[in-house]
Amino acid sequence: MVRVEAVGKRNGRDAEAVVEVIDYFDEATGFTAMERCTGWSATIVAEAMAGGGTPRGAGGVETQVPARPFVEELRRRGISVAEQVT
Repeated sequence: MVRVEAVGKRNGRDAEAVVEVIDYFDEATGFTAMERCTGWSATIVAEAMAGGGTPRGAGGVETQVPARPFVEELRRRGISVAEQVT
């Protein structure tokens, strides 16, 4: 499980965002949760780079990879991502 908490402003008001990624061993493929989360994340980024979905050049993943398409791809691959903004 990975849990990220962030505080800031949304529409000028105080806000907190929580994102949790939870994954488990996949008996059908034999992949561990660690293999799925690290390997598939790297594949999503590589596909985005090859398809022009990221800016050219060097930079951190957190600023170069669009979050929404990344999360959608994780979900498409069966990895649970829960998001909450309060």
